[in-house]
Amino acid sequence: MLVAMAALKRNSVQTRPTVDVQTLPGPVDLLELANGRAIGPLGMVVAVPSGSWLQWAYIDSKGEVSGSPAAERDSSAMESVVKAWIAADFLMRDPTPSQSRLEQIRRMVRDNNDKDAQSLYVSLGADESIERMIAVCSLAHTKVAPGWWAKTTTTAADTARLSRCIGSGKAAGPKWTPWLLTELRQIRGQGAFGITQGLTVSAAPQVGYKNGWTLYEREWAVNCMAVADTWSLAIMQRYPKELNLEHGARNCAQIATQLILFMQASRAG
Repeated sequence: MLVAMAALKRNSVQTRPTVDVQTLPGPVDLLELANGRAIGPLGMVVAVPSGSWLQWAYIDSKGEVSGSPAAERDSSAMESVVKAWIAADFLMRDPTPSQSRLEQIRRMVRDNNDKDAQSLYVSLGADESIERMIAVCSLAHTKVAPGWWAKTTTTAADTARLSRCIGSGKAAGPKWTPWLLTELRQIRGQGAFGITQGLTVSAAPQVGYKNGWTLYEREWAVNCMAVADTWSLAIMQRYPKELNLEHGARNCAQIATQLILFMQASRAG
């Protein structure tokens, strides 16, 4: 998959690989193996910052799901991650979109534009679009939040399934999937963080991703989803409001690094 890891610094978030998952760099010094032994064929333990809620799920090229023990059970709001589906759904249902609609999709995906997301969501029938996502992508634990795309609740495992659904072409169809994946590789602005920052410099540009984040009254909700040619990865987390967005971004990058190192060690062993 990947043969080497490199230190990356983008948007003031720095990550570097380490085999010792209990001494990962980051704003929180105390790390614990809070999630225990993972489910699925990988069996990897992920270091989780103390005091945080975090679930992750990984789907390999065979469609096998690995992840934290509650990856199929514990849910949270999708936030802006669902915009990747809204884009795919629109392109599947309108294979000849106008230039103005394509620009809306581009702004929604690349720039995380909420107004464009709302316009597209309404044009797709609002809740009907989310119901299609559940059906088309075979999501097992996802629920509609009536009239509110960002509050669609899902699990890490279902988010990884959504990623795989988009990457396989099932969501947007053969005509528009390459275009959409290209857009997902060109995220910019505040949303350009997370999983790809834990990958090598050569691999990161080949991986599409979409993040979602919201600061609530007492906590942050930060989600990361990535889609590659042979794998999908999703991370969902909530943590105290005293920490910042960079904290969640770093967690996503570090988990990606841990995952790659674990897979390398497994193959070597």
